[in-house]
Amino acid sequence: MNEIAHLFFRRPSLKNLFIAIFIALFIHTGMATTAFSEQAASVEVDMGGILITPAVPGVTFMMIRVADPQGEVIGEQSSDGTPIRWFPPEGAQEGRYTYEVRVGFGERNRTRADAPQQIQRTRPWRQSGTVFVTGGAILPPSGTETSLLEGIFSVAFTTFAKLMDFITPSAYADVLHYDDVIITGSLGVGFDCVNGESFGYDTLKLKENNLRLYFEDTSVGSFPTNDWRIVINDTTSGGSSYFAVQDVTAGRVTFKIEAGSPASSLYVDSNGDVGLGTAVPVTELHIADGDTPTVRLEQDGTIGWPAQTWDMAGNEANFFIRDVTNGSLLSFRIKPGTPSNTLNLEKVEGKGRVGIGFTSYSKTPEATLHVEGNALIEGNLELRCSRDYKDNIQTLQAKEAMNTLKDLRPVRFHYKVDPDEESLGFIAEEVPDLVATNSRKSLSTMDVVAVLARVAQEQQEVIEQLSNKVTALEKELKTVP
Repeated sequence: MNEIAHLFFRRPSLKNLFIAIFIALFIHTGMATTAFSEQAASVEVDMGGILITPAVPGVTFMMIRVADPQGEVIGEQSSDGTPIRWFPPEGAQEGRYTYEVRVGFGERNRTRADAPQQIQRTRPWRQSGTVFVTGGAILPPSGTETSLLEGIFSVAFTTFAKLMDFITPSAYADVLHYDDVIITGSLGVGFDCVNGESFGYDTLKLKENNLRLYFEDTSVGSFPTNDWRIVINDTTSGGSSYFAVQDVTAGRVTFKIEAGSPASSLYVDSNGDVGLGTAVPVTELHIADGDTPTVRLEQDGTIGWPAQTWDMAGNEANFFIRDVTNGSLLSFRIKPGTPSNTLNLEKVEGKGRVGIGFTSYSKTPEATLHVEGNALIEGNLELRCSRDYKDNIQTLQAKEAMNTLKDLRPVRFHYKVDPDEESLGFIAEEVPDLVATNSRKSLSTMDVVAVLARVAQEQQEVIEQLSNKVTALEKELKTVP
């Protein structure tokens, strides 16, 4: 700028003035830098579609997901880092489409068992935006609303204003206040503010076609230095209308509210409760919707694990967990009106136990699976009996089996939880020690079956011996004259 000022003052002509302006304009435009130098992928939009290509080495996963003007996802494509292009589908309705790009790095693992115990992974990169589709094609972005000529004059005007600082009174230069500035009325900022601007109840009004608030922290050393920006709406044709908070230093938008969002889309009350779709949340997180409010848990594949999506939702028919990835299977459901304590999961003596059908909240499962009430199995009930799962295997002696069977007292009774149905069995406290359990409150049917089987075997041996004797006697009788 010193050289420009010297040129101007040496020969203060109109020609030299314009030369100085355009020299400064050249210097100004040549110093421009991209706002997102850390991008992991390049996103190019043209009439034919959206093209995503890696922008840095090490990309092993890329995905694009596109939603139509109603917010329904209509397209999703992914790759191992090779370029992806999305095209508007045939017959695509006219309107604004939202897209999201996700990029991942590092080794791709088939399962968690394939991964080492300690694994370092890079946080995925994301970017979103909008395109306007008309006539089956994307309306190409036309840059900012300011035309090229307007941009040139804007820069030229700024440069001219700086030059005038050398030769004109300070009234034409930027105004610097070295003390507090107090405005007792309202403040209007922007190219489109006019004399007599109507403020209503607004204390501060920003008015023009490109609205931004920039927070630049000039701290140094160990002090926080991150810069932030409040962004209002896209500046390109076909762009989106929104309110956003941008982390300028990192080059990413961390918070965004689209125009037209329903009332109380996000509401935090004075107790810290968060409402999604409601202004009167009654719990820490309250989600309200007219049809099956849902929470989605999506592992998107950007960190290396296989993609997997689960939904947790509820409606008048049931509360359920849905395996979206595998055909939207409903692997877990609870229907309205299910009694309390139908399913209890507890830790007892360091191990997990399951209680089913308990009538009391205070009751604790007494085994790995504890069912209070009748159990119906439509199929086989198999007990693991392989020697691989047993120790101290010994043959049951016939004498002890027969003594045990002799001491068993079969009874008829009704279970208290099912008083309308009569059952047959034994009393656990009365059975011999051979078939008793440690608690003396239950029985193992397999124990009784083993006793019966051993007794039956012994009786069968006796029957065979008697049968042989009868056969021998019959032969002797036949030889008698």
